[in-house]
Amino acid sequence: MLDGARVPTAISEAFANDFDDVVFALRRNFLEGRGDRPADAKQLCKTIEAFIEDENGTLGWLIKARQRKFIVVDNGEIHYSWAPVRTAWFHAPSYDAAQRAALDWAEAYSSEVWGEGEEQEG
Repeated sequence: MLDGARVPTAISEAFANDFDDVVFALRRNFLEGRGDRPADAKQLCKTIEAFIEDENGTLGWLIKARQRKFIVVDNGEIHYSWAPVRTAWFHAPSYDAAQRAALDWAEAYSSEVWGEGEEQEG
């Protein structure tokens, strides 16, 4: 539902719920050079609406990724918990680039949990 705004209500609510994470994701590709950092979700929506109305270009893709937390025990079994999940927002000019950033984030966590990339004791 748009209720008079160009940013849908569900997106405005997501911005309000995860404001700091959304601004962090948008800072480099979208917010840089556009004045002060938005103080809240309403101001962020106004910045996006102004961009839509005033500028000729694309906003890009803003996606939220979720990954269930897990542990690997000594015998190699993977144990998942149902409740805790990791979430992060990613912004990029194309969907493929945003998706790649989310996949890299998920793969980095998996490597960390599996202990990959650490020096092996010899």
